[in-house]
Amino acid sequence: MIPIIFNIIVSLIFTTYEKTESDITFSHKAHFGDRDIECQACHKAAQSVSADDINMPGHDECSECHSVSNAPDDCGICHADPANPKGITMAEREITFSHRAHLGDNPTSDDCLSCHQGIDQLVSQLTSTEYPWVECEACHSRPAIVTALVHPPDWGHAHKFAAADDQRQSCAPCHHNESFCSDCHAGDNLVETVHDLNYRFNHGLDAKGKESQCQSCHDFETFCGDCHNQEDVIPLSHFYQVWNPRTNPGTHADFARKDIESCASCHDDQSFTCGQSGCHGDRDGIRGTDPDIHPSDFMDSEKGPWHDDPEFECFRCHTNTNRAGTRFCGYCHGENGE
Repeated sequence: MIPIIFNIIVSLIFTTYEKTESDITFSHKAHFGDRDIECQACHKAAQSVSADDINMPGHDECSECHSVSNAPDDCGICHADPANPKGITMAEREITFSHRAHLGDNPTSDDCLSCHQGIDQLVSQLTSTEYPWVECEACHSRPAIVTALVHPPDWGHAHKFAAADDQRQSCAPCHHNESFCSDCHAGDNLVETVHDLNYRFNHGLDAKGKESQCQSCHDFETFCGDCHNQEDVIPLSHFYQVWNPRTNPGTHADFARKDIESCASCHDDQSFTCGQSGCHGDRDGIRGTDPDIHPSDFMDSEKGPWHDDPEFECFRCHTNTNRAGTRFCGYCHGENGE
């Protein structure tokens, strides 16, 4: 398991190496593969201690064999645009790496090729983007080392902040086992580390204020419904005399516009509410005849996501004909498909 995790982490980290940009035309094969010039003759990586170091040769190294003093005539030897020569823009290195720690004091070209495999045969590409992870795993497969690459020492406390927002998507590549979270966040541990002992009575405040990502652990339709449906729990707002959608549709519509997620936790697509109840259905396919749903100028100037997404929420009620001038498409594009 650890080698798999390490492969994922390192492969994600090294994707930035593919973004190095340069206008320089250079053949490693002509210099190294055909003439056996040692890597150390041009590169000083043996002394590099940071992944951000630029270990590419400059004019000083090139001038030992090539004329570089007669600009711009000599520039065309290496630069694709000799009239406007540019250097190398190195990609940001999202990794901590020391060449010196890995190569030692007297590295050979074979040492370099153990990671930069195949670079001796490259004709125009400056850098190698294929790295044999098995070489890294030989030393770096211990869990403590792998964990230190991505998690700070206080991660036991801090991980909840990453899990509570969009960063939680990055957890899945390694922590894909459903029981990984529940090993700690279940039973007594759940009560002690996630929810306080009074949470049954005040959890509604968190849910209403969206202080927590409840759905990261709980399914609204099942978990919430186990209590709220069986015990006929109804939101306080539903008791208002003006709530009845048939006599005063404005009140519940205002709530829906402000917090549709709360509505959907009980009134899902399969229940006899909203469109299926006959109130919010697209009864005649004519735009503007159901003003209680959308005003006549609704989204009139927008190129909305329904044009490209056949699963967009509009199609919960509207039929996607995918043809201009017909029913849903005809609302905006007219009978002739303007």
